Amino acid sequence: MRQRPGTQGLTVAPGARGRPNHLTKINAPPKTPRSMSPSRAEDARHGLQSILVNLDVDSGSSNLLRVAIDLAAGAVNRLMSNQSGAALSIGRTGMAGQFDGKVAIVTGGASGIGAAVARQLAREGCRVVIADRDSAGLEIMAAEIGRNAVPYEINVADALEVEAMIGFAERECGGLNLAVNNAGISGPAAPTADYPLDGWQQVMDINLNSVFYCMKYEIPAMLRAGGGAIVNMASILGSVGFANSPAYVAAKHALVGLTQNAAIEYARHGIRVNAVGPGFIDTPLLSKNLDQSTLSIIAGLHPIGRLGRAEEVAALTCFLLSEPASFITGSYHLVDGGYVAQ
Repeated sequence: MRQRPGTQGLTVAPGARGRPNHLTKINAPPKTPRSMSPSRAEDARHGLQSILVNLDVDSGSSNLLRVAIDLAAGAVNRLMSNQSGAALSIGRTGMAGQFDGKVAIVTGGASGIGAAVARQLAREGCRVVIADRDSAGLEIMAAEIGRNAVPYEINVADALEVEAMIGFAERECGGLNLAVNNAGISGPAAPTADYPLDGWQQVMDINLNSVFYCMKYEIPAMLRAGGGAIVNMASILGSVGFANSPAYVAAKHALVGLTQNAAIEYARHGIRVNAVGPGFIDTPLLSKNLDQSTLSIIAGLHPIGRLGRAEEVAALTCFLLSEPASFITGSYHLVDGGYVAQ
């Protein structure tokens, strides 16, 4: 099966009712890390800066010196962030610990983009319900992330299983604040008149209906929690066509409209809803289904000249979930290396 741009997660087929993975019970709330005292960290910061600025360097080294000062101060800043939770974290989209005390659900979270989003949320303090059909992938993610991971095995195309998952998050994790509705499949490749009916239905069930089911039950939970933020994973194909992918293109266009509609309805209730449109992203599903020459051709479709990385999509997604994005809702954000701009 060929991978389509922006495809996430694994194929989800009808099956048993949603249930927590057996690893769920061993996951407890994270312990507060030990940290340097603020006074010692501040002394260290000033000491580093004093040593660096008093070095005898020529003018050609001045830029390097400024970089060294910034890096040294940033390193101490990260130590201080364990204490205050307020220092900027180098290489992240927001502030260290910015999701402390929050609970998120990420569907399609066992691999690819969903896994990258789950990792970043967990690093920044969030407790993440990682939802996927792939039980083996869930075990790997739970072991990698540790205490902030709550694996949950589910068929997102089943509304009853989705409702049960939201209830589980509220009951076992204390509520729901954030959600990334990311599970998706590429579906068959065929022109519109030849497209199989069962393939059309499967793509719609997983790529569109599941997002509706998720929001239907996520939004009331977020209202009970006092507000929240949702990111729906669309695709570049939420805004342009792609031959031989009528179901995928139709589902992603509809997902953008569904996102905008929910955003309008719940903006005054403290819930923001946005969509992200990835281009071709270097994920396991893409690399496993296409040979290197095909991957190179696909990379060349982007003006930036390469495939995207799952971590780049995660960075944008986590920003949209964060407080600094508090005025952003109802919008569709591309992370596509310039693909749609052509």
